Order: sequence, then C-alpha cells, then structure tokens
Amino acid sequence: MRNAMRVRVRLFAGTRDAVGAGAVDVDLPESATLGDVFDALARDHPRLGAYRGCALLALDGRLQPPTAPVRGAREAAILPPVSGGRGALHEGPLSLDALRGELRAEGAGAVAAFLGVVRGDEGISSLHFEAYEAMAEAELSRIAEEAARKFGLLDCLLRHRVGDLAVGEPIVAVLAAARHRREAFEAVAWAMDEVKARVPIWKRQAGRWVNDPTSGG
Repeated sequence: MRNAMRVRVRLFAGTRDAVGAGAVDVDLPESATLGDVFDALARDHPRLGAYRGCALLALDGRLQPPTAPVRGAREAAILPPVSGGRGALHEGPLSLDALRGELRAEGAGAVAAFLGVVRGDEGISSLHFEAYEAMAEAELSRIAEEAARKFGLLDCLLRHRVGDLAVGEPIVAVLAAARHRREAFEAVAWAMDEVKARVPIWKRQAGRWVNDPTSGG
C-alpha cells in the first residue's frame, strides 16, 4: 500500500474480546480516519461490527468523532459503551476517612461523600473493573474540575478502583467540600452520574460485560 501508515489500536473489555487482543496494528492510507480504523478491524473481526454506532473512538486518550484524521496520533482506541485534576484510579481499599484528609476543605460548611460498593444481590460474589487507564484518569480529573466550577465547590475528589472486588468492597468514592450543604449534595450526585456516563471503565459481572451490546448485559 503506497503512502500507508501503521496505526496502533487499543481495545478494551468487549471490543478486546471481539478482536482477541488488547492491541493490534492496522495498515491504512495516510488519509485514514478513525472510522476507517474501525471498518478495517471489523472486516477482519466480524464480531466487532456489533459495536458499530455505539462504540466510542479515541486518539491519544481523547474522544474523537469517526471523521477525525488518524495521521500523527500515537495510538487509536475503540471503546465499548462505558458502565461507568482531582480524580484518579485507585489501588487498594477505599477509605472515606483517608480521602477526607486529602480534601481541601478550609472554610467549608459541608462535606458530602458518596461511596459505591459491590452489591451482593442476584448471586453475585464479585465484580471485575477494567479501565483505559490514562483516559480514565484524565476524565475523572475533568469531572472533578467541572463539578468544582459548576457548584462553586472548595474542592472535589473522585477515586475509582479497578480489578476484582468482592461483595461489600468500595468501588468508587466522590467527595465534595462546599460552603453550604445543598451545593455539596448536588455536586456529589452530578459527579457520580458523569462518572457513569463518561469515564472509560467497564464492569464484568457473572462473565459478561455490563451494557455491552454483545453480552445481553
């Protein structure tokens, strides 16, 4: 292929299962777009076609439309639908008391906190969480910063765990410090909704990726 380039493509959760690898190289014309990357992989891996129209596409850790040119990027990524400055992935147990010590709350009249844990219903004994690490941390940081601006917070902190978690273990923590309680409560609820909608973290439950179009979950 004349005037060709090699594109490194990362895949996660269900898209990784569809392709059979977490990263592959694709040879494409230098004029190729992200949509062309998806189409090329879907031709070789038909199971990936189930994600057409619902997959998120990214270049160098930032979401982009299918029309975005790929030339010059270090890597592309095809992300299945997600399950959900001061945000970060977290290793080890989450403790609200420990996180409270990190919060910049001088002058606060309220500190609101949310801790999401693994439920033990429906026979579930554990969950597995996977993330596109660099992008997830960047998006968690953006959400924390947006929450601080939107609600006039003194500080906002987000933490999300990855890996295997047992029933009762904390998954995600959101803390907000504000001068008044309403802003703190509203910020925590808003930030948690944004985490579920925007951060490239996927949940595997009972052998299926949650919200994945190929799993029925």
